[in-house]
Amino acid sequence: MDRHSLFFEQTMIELETFPLILQHNWLANEVIHSIKSTPYSNTIIKKNFEPTLLKVSPILRICKFLRVTNKNDVTVILADSTHRILAYFPFIPTVVDFENKYCQRITYHTINNLIDIKRANLRFINTNDLERDYGFKESRNLSIAILEVLEFELYQRDPISFTSDVENKITFVYDDLRYEELCKSDVNLQFDDLMESAIAG
Repeated sequence: MDRHSLFFEQTMIELETFPLILQHNWLANEVIHSIKSTPYSNTIIKKNFEPTLLKVSPILRICKFLRVTNKNDVTVILADSTHRILAYFPFIPTVVDFENKYCQRITYHTINNLIDIKRANLRFINTNDLERDYGFKESRNLSIAILEVLEFELYQRDPISFTSDVENKITFVYDDLRYEELCKSDVNLQFDDLMESAIAG
């Protein structure tokens, strides 16, 4: 089966299960592929994280804003058509650039907007930062990967609403069995403080 036929078949399956036409199911596969290809030597899993396994645009939905960190970074939950991931917008450059460009707060009426990721890194976060900045406590001894979004554009400004049944089908990438097999360890990895060294060149 050629790439175009595979893409069409996957799109039809997604539309039958997840009625969100403007997004595709790429996030979990790309996260897992990136982790498989990277040694656990530092926090950065992959710079310039983007779809490579399928020719699709890196469109994600802003599901929920979580917290503002002590560095004024904004933590958030993003999602494609089937999976969610923890992410954050660094105050510099992301928040400042967005608010200068759109003349509004990054949190103002952007919940359930679609965004086009222009530049992002995939990186691990340590357990202390995870609980402090996300309110997320991992009890399965999983190393948690998050998305550091350095630049994005609003793709669709009209909020997209879902029934609770559809929302409940969109699970975290960390619940994927392939992710658990890759990232579970007897002792959860302790990385350097993420938010102290977040600016990526």
